[in-house]
Amino acid sequence: MQWNEDAVSMQEVAETAIAATSSLFDQRSLVLTEDIDDSLPTIVGDKDKLIQVMVNLISNSVSLHPQVRLHVKVLAVQNEILVSIADTGIGIGPL
Repeated sequence: MQWNEDAVSMQEVAETAIAATSSLFDQRSLVLTEDIDDSLPTIVGDKDKLIQVMVNLISNSVSLHPQVRLHVKVLAVQNEILVSIADTGIGIGPL
């Protein structure tokens, strides 16, 4: 796997992932709320891979729960950026 490390805006990553999955919410009348800090620092990473991870997490939440509310949060906490994708689904049962 090849990694393309560049300066990345996590705000842009989150907004792109949300836009890429918006049709899933429109088709099912689901609710997505977002809390994205607009003053996040730039990080070094692979923008496309980060978008892919967020799209996968959002898509999984929507596909596993037919009536889900989803909340996407991206904020700076000390020297880290916290990304949280939480849903109101029933979760994954014990293995």
